[in-house]
Amino acid sequence: MVPITDVYSEMLSTFFRSRITAESSIVFFQGFSADFYATLSAGPVKHFRGLRFDSLIDPATIDSGQLVQSFISSSGCVWGFYEELVALANELVNFGIGNKKVYVVKNNLYDTFFPLPVSCDRTTLYQLYGNDSADIEGHNLTTFYSDYKEIDGVDYFAYVNKHYPIDITVKAVEMQFFEPIVSNALFEKTMRHIPVTVGELPALKIELCEGHLAKAHYFVKTHNDDLQPEIEALNSLAVHFGSVFSLDQAARSQDQEYANAHVDLLKTYWGHEAEFYSRLFYKEPAYHNETYELSQGVLVSNVISQCEKALESSCGEYSDVIITAPTGAGKSLFFQLPGIYLHERHNALTIVVCPLLALMKDQIQELHERGIHFATYINSEISYEQRQERLNGIADGQYSIVYLSPELLLSYDLNSLIGDRTIGLFVIDEAHLVTSWGRDFRVDYWFLGDYLERVRRGSYFGQGKKARPFPVLCLTATAVYGGRDDVLQDLQRSLNLNCSAENVFVGYVKRDNIGFHINVLNRTPQKSEKEVKVTRTCQRIEQFISNQEKTIVYFPYVSQIQDVRRELTANYPQTNEFVHQYSGSGMHSAEKNEAYNNFREGDASVMLATKAFGMGINIPDVVNVYHFAPTGTLADYVQEIGRAARKTDRGNAIVDYLPNDMRYAKTLWGLSGLRHYQIKAIMKKLYDLYQTKQSRHLLFSSDTFSHLFEPKDLDMKVKSGLMLLSADLLETYHFRVINVRPKNLFSSHYIVVPNDVEALFMQEYGAYCTRMIDDKPKVTPGYGYQSTVVTTNMGNVFEIDLARVWEEKFEELTFAKFKYHFFNGGLFTFGADRVVPRIKLIITYDQGYESSAHNLLEVAKALQKAFGDLRRAYGGKQFDFSAFANAFRGHYPKKIRREYLSLLLDVFCYEGTDIYEIPTAQWKFIERRKGESNRNYAENVYCMRTAKFGYIERNIQRYMRMAAPNDASGNRFITYLCVPKRGQTYSEYQLVACLLELFGFATYDLVGGRNPQIFVRINDPLKLARISSAKSEYRNRFLTDIEQRHKRAAAIVDSFMTAKLDDQARWSLIENYFLGFDNLVDSQLGVIEAAPSRDA
Repeated sequence: MVPITDVYSEMLSTFFRSRITAESSIVFFQGFSADFYATLSAGPVKHFRGLRFDSLIDPATIDSGQLVQSFISSSGCVWGFYEELVALANELVNFGIGNKKVYVVKNNLYDTFFPLPVSCDRTTLYQLYGNDSADIEGHNLTTFYSDYKEIDGVDYFAYVNKHYPIDITVKAVEMQFFEPIVSNALFEKTMRHIPVTVGELPALKIELCEGHLAKAHYFVKTHNDDLQPEIEALNSLAVHFGSVFSLDQAARSQDQEYANAHVDLLKTYWGHEAEFYSRLFYKEPAYHNETYELSQGVLVSNVISQCEKALESSCGEYSDVIITAPTGAGKSLFFQLPGIYLHERHNALTIVVCPLLALMKDQIQELHERGIHFATYINSEISYEQRQERLNGIADGQYSIVYLSPELLLSYDLNSLIGDRTIGLFVIDEAHLVTSWGRDFRVDYWFLGDYLERVRRGSYFGQGKKARPFPVLCLTATAVYGGRDDVLQDLQRSLNLNCSAENVFVGYVKRDNIGFHINVLNRTPQKSEKEVKVTRTCQRIEQFISNQEKTIVYFPYVSQIQDVRRELTANYPQTNEFVHQYSGSGMHSAEKNEAYNNFREGDASVMLATKAFGMGINIPDVVNVYHFAPTGTLADYVQEIGRAARKTDRGNAIVDYLPNDMRYAKTLWGLSGLRHYQIKAIMKKLYDLYQTKQSRHLLFSSDTFSHLFEPKDLDMKVKSGLMLLSADLLETYHFRVINVRPKNLFSSHYIVVPNDVEALFMQEYGAYCTRMIDDKPKVTPGYGYQSTVVTTNMGNVFEIDLARVWEEKFEELTFAKFKYHFFNGGLFTFGADRVVPRIKLIITYDQGYESSAHNLLEVAKALQKAFGDLRRAYGGKQFDFSAFANAFRGHYPKKIRREYLSLLLDVFCYEGTDIYEIPTAQWKFIERRKGESNRNYAENVYCMRTAKFGYIERNIQRYMRMAAPNDASGNRFITYLCVPKRGQTYSEYQLVACLLELFGFATYDLVGGRNPQIFVRINDPLKLARISSAKSEYRNRFLTDIEQRHKRAAAIVDSFMTAKLDDQARWSLIENYFLGFDNLVDSQLGVIEAAPSRDA
């Protein structure tokens, strides 16, 4: 066998001779083996520092000062380690100073993670990369490597990539060392054939790079075409040893041999009459719409087979599984039966991630009724005592099928939930919720991807813990396969799945027993669109009830349901007893359950519902699904009409459509409210926190970003913004610039204990408390004839360990009730005295307090004059954003971007509801309402409702005096604020903090409050600083993509509603849409690709 050093020597010689063309150049090599670097170092091309190396350079030995000098003085063609490029990029402002052509040569046998001989023990590696605590002093590995994982005893690292113009100001030429070779050119019939899995590839690559790979033809069993470039690169090296790699893309087997392999298990728990039944699935959905019948038993057997493979081997020989099938197709059986099997055969756990608490309860109740008592759930609605009982039951093997919400799973250490139990199967129900452009997007589903990767590779559990191989089963109703709106591909990427094509099962989407009745309405000058829709909907409802047809009526908004109910009560009172309502907001769980049960049991009833009446709903005798207006994409529409005719012969999809109806759905799509400038501002805030805390490991509440978003849905908006930022930076720079993880349900919290009861309180709870220093009373400045009000705390402020208090003192309360009582001041009561919560505000004046105060006062003066101009020009009439922007710019000479002016105006606004409902906050004096809408957009309009604007300059000046530094550092102000009700702001101190942050005069942090904390590790702080401070406009490619998808989705639904098609043509179009045949859909509907968004 040829020595590997000889092979590398030959390949390097060819590489430098044929591919490096510049005479004065430096070539940085990234991610190669020790043998490669030793061969390179011994060759004719010298290292730019003139040194010899036998292996990878030790990052601890890199001296940045020496590097810079050698980089500048070196001549001709030289080489360096990529680690040295990283050090140079952190030291040099301009790489052009070396006057060299810069090449970056990557080991393209690997994608992101490279097996590197780094000198560091695994305990330290876990502390550096797997622990969410503070940085380890004296270690600089995180400067060079952004992430770490261990595979089969080998350490793999992801680089901090620093060869982009944002890093080195020059354009580096990126090259792949191993030139691709197509396997067909190397194939020999006499070769030994060895089938391998994707999970076995890492070990084979190591053997190949060490020159020990046996001569053979290796068939990699996968349908993932993304692996083709990697396979062709492998052949570039394998050819020297007489070996070849290729993808084994055999067609899916239709063998029904295992259809009844587990039927006895089914009969044991589902009854002796139980049988598996068959459903239609697509044979090769990527190519055609041909279908075949597939038994539930085959799918169950396949899932169990993947579980067995994972339990038997840690080499990754198993595959994840995706199954799409409509509601009512028995999807729960695909994991419940394997869960029973795993419990009885292996005592292994099945973890089921479920988004709905009610669905968890229902499924567990059904399992218990079948005698499956080893199933349970854990969520926020059980008490701590119940939680501990169930956790103990999981640890000792009493429970083996466990339902969890994604939020709870992400918030806890998995070891505390399952102990040392083996995971046999991980199930993600309603997996389409991970789709970021979808209407029902749940950001915590997206975070599951990183979580699962860490658990499966073992880094979640720390040193000494092996990887936990287990398959992931994703279940969802109808989801798009292929094309521009490919949900399944997005699912695999977001969740880091390893799913071969034969384990993706796409269910038949046509429902031939549902007919379409789409009536396109014309606008009438006599009635508004709202009146037309409400009147027509009420007429339809009266007709459904008269015909005794069970009907679901879907609405985009709850307010539209209320409009229809008022009209029914006024003009169709006879319908009231037959009409029920179900919505996510404004209804308690008990009310929703009662409405659901009444509708399910009623013979002639109508359910008025929002999209909340969707997941987990399975009512077999619905005849009609009527849409007040579409609530989302074509996929959402098909899923909703699919709730008709489950057990009836025929069903109807009915809508009275106005051409403007899609405007409602646009506001419902998951991330439609985020803007590019807000994501850039999140980036800047992260860097500010890094500078303030002097740590790459950040732990903060979403309240810290309250200057960017409205209080409503703040936590979701912040996590979504971080998700989009993380994904965009990864896509652009090919490593995780930031790692984001939601943290524990409880963070640091603060309370005020009244003086009269402090002794009693400390006697009971002193072990959980640390006293804080708070010397700032609450001052509410007066205006007009109103006097200034000074409010002092009636006791001392303490930091309290709420997690321990719940566990040890209130174990009988559910987490939800415990949290509710705490934030409403009812948890600790001593007669009339109450212990109330506080939130800690920290303002840091990096530029010095005096300078910050002076600068903010200039802003306050400009605001005062601008509001005065607006009052004189408009009085109590409405004005638009441009009027405010022009007025403020007329008095503030420094340039400020439009988006920040928008945020500035929002500080003084409140949402208009009733003219007599004006907030008490001194700075909330501008009412904001939606303006008159056209087909695409409705701009906000504003109106000054009070004279409070006249005191804004004086009040800001006073607030700044109140916020003077008061801690030992001399540049920080700390105080403890009342925790407001949901959707409200904190106090006048927050006004100061927001304005200081918006204009870059200071930074602030809020600790405590209702929202859980978020962990962020910054792997490249300098990159964040440069991108966030760049004068060029930042556009997040994922948000841009979402915007384009939304526009196209709206166009498709609008065209679908207005097109004149029969039922067969409509179902054919729907099938083409779900199979990703976009050209067919576009040509049939005449849809034109949406133009790029110009809205930042």
